[in-house]
Parts: sequence; C-alpha cells; structure tokens
Amino acid sequence: MKGMNIIVVVGVVTLVSQAAAFGSNCGGKPVDTRSGRVLPQETPENFKAAFFGDQGTGHNPRGVLEAIKDWGAEMVVHVGDFDYHSDPDEFFGLVDSVFEADFPYFATIGNHDLDDWDGYEEGLVDRLNRIEDAECWGEYGVNMACNYKGLLFVLSGVGTKGRDHEEFIDKTFQQETSIWRMCQWHKNQHLYQIGGKEDETGYGVYDICRVHGAVVSTGHEHSYSRTKLMSDFASQSIANVTADDTNLTIVPGETIAWVQGLGGYDIRDVENNANENPWWAAWAASDNGVDYGFVACEFYVQGDPGRADCHFTDLSGKLWDNFTMHSSLETGVAASQPFCPTRAESQVVHPDDEQAARRSHEGRRLVLAGGPTPFATVLTFRDLSVPVLKMIGKVHLQLHGGATSTGRTTLRIRLGVPGAAPSTRSVMWELTDAPGGEVWVSPNLRPLLEEVLLPSGGVLGSVVQVYVDGIGARLEVSSVHKSKCLSPSIYFGLSGC
Repeated sequence: MKGMNIIVVVGVVTLVSQAAAFGSNCGGKPVDTRSGRVLPQETPENFKAAFFGDQGTGHNPRGVLEAIKDWGAEMVVHVGDFDYHSDPDEFFGLVDSVFEADFPYFATIGNHDLDDWDGYEEGLVDRLNRIEDAECWGEYGVNMACNYKGLLFVLSGVGTKGRDHEEFIDKTFQQETSIWRMCQWHKNQHLYQIGGKEDETGYGVYDICRVHGAVVSTGHEHSYSRTKLMSDFASQSIANVTADDTNLTIVPGETIAWVQGLGGYDIRDVENNANENPWWAAWAASDNGVDYGFVACEFYVQGDPGRADCHFTDLSGKLWDNFTMHSSLETGVAASQPFCPTRAESQVVHPDDEQAARRSHEGRRLVLAGGPTPFATVLTFRDLSVPVLKMIGKVHLQLHGGATSTGRTTLRIRLGVPGAAPSTRSVMWELTDAPGGEVWVSPNLRPLLEEVLLPSGGVLGSVVQVYVDGIGARLEVSSVHKSKCLSPSIYFGLSGC
C-alpha cells in the first residue's frame, strides 16, 4: 500500500462515530392498529410503566422481568438488545414465561437484534395486535409511534436501522399530542452515557424530542444515568443549574434523558470520569455496586394528570434515583421549530455496485482482506441528497460484520466520483478482532472530500464511490447479495440548512 498520502491512522473502530441508522433499505413491515377513536390525552390514574434495555437471557434478566411484574407495571418499553444470540424464540420464550400473551410489551431495535430483526419484528407485531387500546402506526421499533392509554411515545431505530428518524419524530409530535410524550431508542451520544460509547445517533433526535417536551429513554451502555433538565442537548446546556434535580418541570424546549441498560446482560464501569459531567443528576454503574433493574414511572399521581413519580431501584432493593416530573405540555398544542436535517445516507442496492476481489458464502459476503496481498473493493453509493462541502461535517463508511475476525486488519479508504480518479489521500482504518454481527463504523472520511470535490466547486453529486484496499486478518462483511438491509452504507453528518 505504498504511494499514497495517508492522513489518518486509528485503532479499532467498531460501533462508533455519529452513525446513521444501518439498514435504510430494509423496508420493514408497516403497522397500524389505530381504531379511529379520539386518542386519550392523559393516562389513567396511577398508571405504571417500566423502562429498560440490554436484557440477555438467564437468571438476571428473568429477575428484572419478575420485579417489573411484582411492581404492578401496566406496560413495558424495552429499548433494544434482547437475547444477544439472535434467537427470537429464546427472547419471546423468556418474555412469555413472565407476562401474559396480551401484556403491553413494546420494544425498539438494538444493535444486537439486527441480524434476525425479521424474527423479532414478527413476534413483536403479533404481540402488538393482541394489546387492547394500543394505538400504533409506522414501522415497528424503527419509526413507530404509539398512544397507549394516553402515553404518547415514539419507538425509534436511530443509530441502528432505518432513516429519517428526526423527521418521523417531529411529524408525530406535530400531529399528535398528549400531556406525556416520550422518545425511546437504543443507542446514545457519547456525552449522554457514562461508559465507552461514542456518538451513534446525532444530537438531532435528542433535540427534536426536547423541542416537543418529550422525555428521552435509551439503553446501549450497561449502566444507569439521568440528566438534569436540559435546554439544549447539542451544547450540553442545563436549563437551570441551581434547580432541584429531583423535581422537574417538562415543557416544550426543556426535558431530560436517561440511560437504563441494566436489563440483565452485564454491568459496566464508568469511563473517563464521565459521571462527573455537570449535566448528570444521578448515575449508577459497577463502580458503585449497582445491580440490575429498570426505571419505574407512575403517571397521574395524587390526582394530578401532569405528575409522574419515577425511581430506579435495583434488584438488591437499593434506591439509586428518585424523581418527580411535572408536565406543562398542553393537549392539542404542538411545538414548532424550523426542521433542519442532520444526516444523509445511502446503501448499496445493486450487485453491480459492489466490485470485489473476493467473495465467500456464495457471494453473500465481501472479503475485504485475507493476507499480506491487498484485496481491492469498490463500493458505489447512489441517489445521495447532500449539500455543498461546507455543510458536511462527517462522512463514515458503515459495514456489517459477516463473521468475527481474528487478528488485525488494515483497510485503506479512498473516495471518488464516477469518471474521475480516486483521491490520492487516504484514511487508514485498523480493526482488531472485529466482532461478527455488528455494524463497523469507519473513521471520519470528511478530509478526503475536499480533494474529490475540488473540480466541482465543492458540490457533491448524487453518486460517490468508496475504494477499499485491505490487508491482514481475514475480514468479511455482508454483501447486497445477502440482504439489502445489511449491505455497505455511507453516512454524511450535516450542519446547517
């Protein structure tokens, strides 16, 4: 790999960066269980809802589900990562052994659910169709909205699957209202978790929920953390630094976010003293001895439909967080703010757009590396809608691991456009023991765009090509021949309108 101007060298990069959702071409099953009746604008009195993610199987996950049942929850929202084995039968076997077949159990997709999402989706839609009073519409767990007994919430796949998540959230809360609104998804931004996760959703989804006064509930990092009342997530602006962090008034433009990834799989440490960031109101991790558990919220308390009492008590009985939310949202009134897209993405959709030196598994995988001699692959992405160069902040190649690699692989990445030579500069992407079944996200390729777009005055057309030369440990990724859901993807992070 000589003769190239290399500008970036990094270590292993997996599941990081401001990733767009993978699987934009999946075309999930639309659902619509709306009855046509006027949707309730407030919950019943003392309505109990439980929130958690990152479950797994075995004793600990069962303990969490049984604790939820013993508490008397009337609904559950599971924010992704089910059994970690891509085994829908195992997941539903556990859930069905604790809850009745028509119990209101809602879920979003997580990154560990992507490989067999069709199976999970089918089972979740079957359950949804049995839930009385569940008024839901959209693509299940990816871009779906529900009003269940007056609680209006969005189940989003942002950072994991699908596209146009911010637009869907904004449209939902423009068209439907309730005293209580929530946004649920799996992944995080780095600053809104206390472990090692990087930017994987963009701030846009956080802030469009904030604009509408919707509480944000996530998982992914296997610990617990809750923010203070925030007036802007992108700039980490706290609404009132002297306010009581246990008595919170939710209004359009000010809300909170929490991470509850202690559903039973494992418990992680705090990294880089992230718990000391000033926007945190509460946190719990392996460092301070937390056990598994869930966020428990009781709505319409003490005769007040705009009050919700919430707490996080783990399975050992220790209370880690206790707070009250007061909703000042008006029914029938939606917040408004000029909408500004923050991403654009494209996936390989045609076999001719994957020019690979090596394939395996009857063409369903691309082999990007496999020894000291470089393997060359060219990926073509079409139908892009991207503004001028100055509005592009990040560019990332996203690949779905077809198999776990053993050892170190180096990929040299260049960009190009049809009819022109690829960039002379390149970005080096190094992966070590990259896990199969995960989405691998490259370093930022934005520095390569200036050279590519110079002849066009900084304007990117609708087609871009990515040149990949790989050496080292064998590295296989999913091909469009396997699934358009899992084919290579490119993501552009945008700033400004």
